[in-house]
Amino acid sequence: MTVKFFPESLRWVAMCDVLGFREMLRHSPIGLIAERYDGLVQAARTATRSHGFDIENIYADSFTVVPAPVGQVVFSDSILLCSRPVAIHDPNRDDTQTFSTVAAAAGLVLAVREMIQVSIMHEMPLRVGVAFGPCVVDQERGIHVGPAIIDAFDAEQAQEWIGGACHSSCLSAPGFDALRAPGPLVRYAVPAKTRQLDWAINWPETANASVEPILRAGAGRVAEERYRRKWTNAVEFFDATNVTARLKR
Repeated sequence: MTVKFFPESLRWVAMCDVLGFREMLRHSPIGLIAERYDGLVQAARTATRSHGFDIENIYADSFTVVPAPVGQVVFSDSILLCSRPVAIHDPNRDDTQTFSTVAAAAGLVLAVREMIQVSIMHEMPLRVGVAFGPCVVDQERGIHVGPAIIDAFDAEQAQEWIGGACHSSCLSAPGFDALRAPGPLVRYAVPAKTRQLDWAINWPETANASVEPILRAGAGRVAEERYRRKWTNAVEFFDATNVTARLKR
């Protein structure tokens, strides 16, 4: 029997979860939900293209072609994003291919920032965990496994707001320093259940004017306390980052 060896790669990974998805399924047509998902994916493409990238399929078999920065897979109420590889080890060739680390990190984080903004505008808010580490990604066979994906999931589940934050695996990752303020990451005490998360996606920095009233209205409209608190925590982050931005001007 032939054993297939799956190349292990180092990637930036983001796990995105739609808050209140069960309620959406009760009150919205499934086709409408799929249309909103498509809006989030298009937002990711817009974010990467605006920084000189193109987002299509990252899962190229050939190591002679540098894959595009970000790929995405939708699992019901979750969206998995994977950057292009920072490094790939191919056991069949016993060598390692390396790629631009800053481009991989920026492609993914900028896509996440744009998606959080659009998710609020579509009133299907996202909570996102970002991690870095080894994983195996094979789109053709539908395989996405590795510690980076688990770490991203854990960071996502821990958060008590609408927004995104970095797992501790990101702090020593290549490309991380380039993302810190004035980049798309900002140091912030992220409201969390079980773990300390200190670096947040600074999505308010580039949010357009229509995001703020929707965010504030959502915080006042949601009845259930555990969901309302996630909205109000996002409002507090929005206000805090806006104040910081004004002081720097």
